[in-house]
Amino acid sequence: MFTLTEVPCWYTAVAIIVSLYQAYRGFKFQCIFGERFKWSRTRKVLLLCLADMFTYFVCAVTGFIALFALWQLAGHNPACPCSAFGIFLALYGILGITAKLPDVLHKIPIWFSKLSDAK
Repeated sequence: MFTLTEVPCWYTAVAIIVSLYQAYRGFKFQCIFGERFKWSRTRKVLLLCLADMFTYFVCAVTGFIALFALWQLAGHNPACPCSAFGIFLALYGILGITAKLPDVLHKIPIWFSKLSDAK
């Protein structure tokens, strides 16, 4: 198996730069498009902007980790990228790095949300 200490320095640098950019992007999206709430600017920044910034940052970092894991697994087991786990890692990595993962997560129906609607 692999460890995160095997990650090349250039890959770590790219992951950090892209993740910080995605975090800033998430922050600005909430600043611009989060106008539907009539809150003070401070409250909006604390409750919405920082939360999206953290979410986008975490999704981008874990996306890079997923692609690195896929690359490592493919090196040890060439059949892995065709497996369900390999496809999951590829999709998670691409959606995470491009900051589409938070949007996709909002569109997935959760079973207990239907239970709360039935009340």
